[in-house]
Amino acid sequence: MGQAVQGVSVIALLMVIGFVLARTRALPPSAAPALTAVVYWAATPALLFHQLAHADVVNALTWPLVVAAASGLSTALICAGLLKLVKADRQSVVLGAMSGSLTNAVH
Repeated sequence: MGQAVQGVSVIALLMVIGFVLARTRALPPSAAPALTAVVYWAATPALLFHQLAHADVVNALTWPLVVAAASGLSTALICAGLLKLVKADRQSVVLGAMSGSLTNAVH
């Protein structure tokens, strides 16, 4: 549990720092896309890798993981089925299934 709190607190701290930098206009507006790319492509994967490298795998492979995986898979299938039923385009089906399954898998 401590590792999860540590991971979330690092992200929360970075969000607060970003908010303060934006409100005080310490950086020019053109810095936002570059910082977004660094966070998305470098910092977040590095944080995830660090958390996984130091996590106890035995504690991660438990019933909540099975429930989350089943929830994500079933939500994706239901969403895809419903979108096909209303004859949505392929992009909407993929986007809806992915977003629905990821949201439910997190919970």
